Amino acid sequence: MTETAVDNSFLISFDASKMNPSEIESFLTFIKYNRLISDWHSPFIGCIIVNSNNDAQEIADAVNDYIDEAVSIYVSEVVEGRNAGYLPPETWKFLKKLGFRSHGKTEEQ
Repeated sequence: MTETAVDNSFLISFDASKMNPSEIESFLTFIKYNRLISDWHSPFIGCIIVNSNNDAQEIADAVNDYIDEAVSIYVSEVVEGRNAGYLPPETWKFLKKLGFRSHGKTEEQ
């Protein structure tokens, strides 16, 4: 019997102040088409939420191989029930699609 990989959610934080707008756009395109990432959303510059069946280290390595070494990055797994925030409604919609419940302020509340 083969086990099916389960997607997990990760937060990729990056120092956008060290990138110009075309580099940020190129980086988002890299995320969009990266084979390690099954879905993604960027609520604001410097923050990307991704869904992947890989681990944080594999994602960090792929990002690090792509992005300029002067740009700091951090990848952290997002775990349901261990987060909260004040995010745009479209971000909560994306998180709900991944199975998360809203633990923060939205325009819907």
